[in-house]
Amino acid sequence: MDLILCNRLGKNRNENKFKYLYESYMRLENHLVAKMAKCKDRVLEMKKITVRYFVSCLSCPDTFELVNDTTTE
Repeated sequence: MDLILCNRLGKNRNENKFKYLYESYMRLENHLVAKMAKCKDRVLEMKKITVRYFVSCLSCPDTFELVNDTTTE
């Protein structure tokens, strides 16, 4: 999971990283496997990894070449 997120965030430069991470987190939360008792620990670990990347994007935006777009529409 760690490598998948890192590669995805590094490659898709025009993508909204925060939206992708949020949607990934929610997909983990709602996935059928997440509802199985024997997989709860694995799903929890994947969710923690996703949150760590979210924090990395906020605290070190240069890591994934995030642009601070302050323009308003």
